[in-house]
Amino acid sequence: MKKIADSIKKSVLQWLNEGLSYRQVANLAEISFGSVKNIANCHEISVPKHRSGQRSVLNNHDRRTINRLVASGAVKSGTVIQKELERTYGKQVSRMTVHRELKKLGFRARRKIKKPLLTKRHQELRLKFANAHRNWAPEQ
Repeated sequence: MKKIADSIKKSVLQWLNEGLSYRQVANLAEISFGSVKNIANCHEISVPKHRSGQRSVLNNHDRRTINRLVASGAVKSGTVIQKELERTYGKQVSRMTVHRELKKLGFRARRKIKKPLLTKRHQELRLKFANAHRNWAPEQ
């Protein structure tokens, strides 16, 4: 393994500090990728990795909007949220994108608990109790 000249090392460090990738620096300096990484590691320079994959359709503002719509009770389902985002913000998102974001925000689908309405007898008993204890003081 041959020694890399100091002038090449300085050039490598300069290019890394300018934000070039390891591969680009290796091609410019005409040295191996591993040599560039070793030089960077010796001088504690880290090159940020480029994000791969498709960019997110929703930004932080959209996520907060979805959170606010659900938390306030203004909407009941992901489909309604999708239509609201399209109507209000002109944002074209799929139903599954909205459901994924709801899951990330901690919301889960649940059936509403059904509770029976008060019967006539219960209404009368409650009214009777309220009238009997109308003048109660807080310490009683």
